[in-house]
Amino acid sequence: MEGGFTFNNLNQETAGYVAGAKAYEDSDKRDTNPNPEAYRDSQSTRIWTRFTMESGDWEIIATPYFREVNMNFVQHYLPGQPIEDTEHRSLGIQVAAYRELNNDSSFAWGIDAESTDGSLKEMQPNATTGSLFVRKTIPQGMHYDYEVEASQFALFANYDTALTDRLDLSIGARLERIDYEYDNLMLDGRTNAQGVACGFGGCRFSRPADRDDDFSDISPKIGLSYELNENHSLFMRAQRGIRAPQATELYRLQGSQTVADLDSVELDSYEVALQGAGSNWDYSASLYSMDKENEILKDSDRMNLNGSHSKHQGFELALGYDLSDSLSLRGVLNLADHTYENDLVSGGVNINGNDIDTSPDQFGNLRLVYRPANNLLAELELVHMGDYYTNPENTASYDGHDLLNLRVQYDVNDDFMVYLNVLNLTDEEYAERADWSGWVKDRYFPGEPIRAFIGFTWKY
Repeated sequence: MEGGFTFNNLNQETAGYVAGAKAYEDSDKRDTNPNPEAYRDSQSTRIWTRFTMESGDWEIIATPYFREVNMNFVQHYLPGQPIEDTEHRSLGIQVAAYRELNNDSSFAWGIDAESTDGSLKEMQPNATTGSLFVRKTIPQGMHYDYEVEASQFALFANYDTALTDRLDLSIGARLERIDYEYDNLMLDGRTNAQGVACGFGGCRFSRPADRDDDFSDISPKIGLSYELNENHSLFMRAQRGIRAPQATELYRLQGSQTVADLDSVELDSYEVALQGAGSNWDYSASLYSMDKENEILKDSDRMNLNGSHSKHQGFELALGYDLSDSLSLRGVLNLADHTYENDLVSGGVNINGNDIDTSPDQFGNLRLVYRPANNLLAELELVHMGDYYTNPENTASYDGHDLLNLRVQYDVNDDFMVYLNVLNLTDEEYAERADWSGWVKDRYFPGEPIRAFIGFTWKY
């Protein structure tokens, strides 16, 4: 038996975007915080234990757990800057059973079960400022106050077998059901908290009546691996991923929407990979294609809909080469194409065929690793982020960046290690995240300048 306990406490002073074309290069803006009032406080707890037992030819592993997450933060990016307060408590267990079969095969099956109690409150302490429209449709006071009881149950199984001396097959599936019981603790509809109607047809916030929802989905997968020779192998995989709608997508509605009639998001993925190694080099290369349907989006009328279809195709390459006994070169390259694949209108433009915003076509890193002794390691890393569009219309973009980092680690003994990290060695002016808003146009989270960290780890 083994187990663990983790507790995390976050008291964050949140930074807002800096606005303006290439504002991350403007010294008068990049070191400022346009939203000094913003914060995020969060506490999370997780307790788990794992039991392992034998029953005949079966090895059974049971992992019960409890987790709790409480969060309070200012939505400084919204008109009126409402405060959100959420609570989640979950009790669950995973049980998995494994068995080796006589024909060079193995079989595993199990269950996941979880029960969750959650709540969400959104309250705006101050009156909204801005245009007449936002002042009349975004009232001061409570916007949402609801509780959700959710239960999730899944049954999964996986079978692995050797078809020949070189060819292996893996097949599996997961059947999952999620049930929601939603309880609105305020007045139903799109009035303010006292039941007074807003101007311009109603308040922005819509609170559906109490309701229950459930989602049942199956996720199959299949994989083949073929040993070309003792140093190189070929892999092929196909699988479907499923994501049921989240409680906020179902019950935190806006505009005239009273019911979110949503289906689960589906992602079909296909991959071919080649892996291998030589005497002083190794590699991994893969081609993938993913097709995502029923993606949940908010349309121009602020309704949550299954309205997006997208495709994601790419190539991933990882290489390693030993230049000498103490010096090696390693790198990772990702080339990808992410596109919208159905008729959607954003900003008055049909974005079918456009690149998905904030999705770079290429990124990766190159590392020069020096290990003159077993207890000393130094690494020089070049990080590349390619350019990408920042809006669905593909009319605004970020140029990307290249960063240089240095890391040194020295093991004094088996229990004590010291390290030095120097990040952004060339003091590059870049954006950690680039975005675009119809209100302020270009906006950025500026990247940090050159900085150094010295620390140690001690095991006892």
